[in-house]
Amino acid sequence: MAREKKSMIGLDPLAWLDEEDVHSRTLTEGSGTEDDAQNVPAAASDAQSPSDLHLHTVQDISKSLALKNEMLALINDHDEIAIQASEVKRIDGSALQLLCALFIYAQHNNLIIRWIKPTDELIKSAGTLGLRKILELN
Repeated sequence: MAREKKSMIGLDPLAWLDEEDVHSRTLTEGSGTEDDAQNVPAAASDAQSPSDLHLHTVQDISKSLALKNEMLALINDHDEIAIQASEVKRIDGSALQLLCALFIYAQHNNLIIRWIKPTDELIKSAGTLGLRKILELN
């Protein structure tokens, strides 16, 4: 008897950002892995505003879990988020996808997001993937 396979067409890779799911997630100390602790942005200090999302110089898939966790914490606690992007030299599709999810969530939930000095490299990468409009990098 043949088994019916589920189609991957139409699968939403950003389904984790569903409104109910976002509000049910909380971050607790010690819930991450040892690698997550190493992915905390170097500039994350007392001088950084609690509503700032700091992007690394190289924001790639190895840092995407930490970026997602930071985003979830910020959207649960703040009505405005500033994305500090002045140091970005390279950003990959996984990070851009997470940022797109953040901007789409913000549109639906009256969250204000603003960029702080996005680099030309960030703007070029977003443009290459056709994401400048979604990410409000016009």
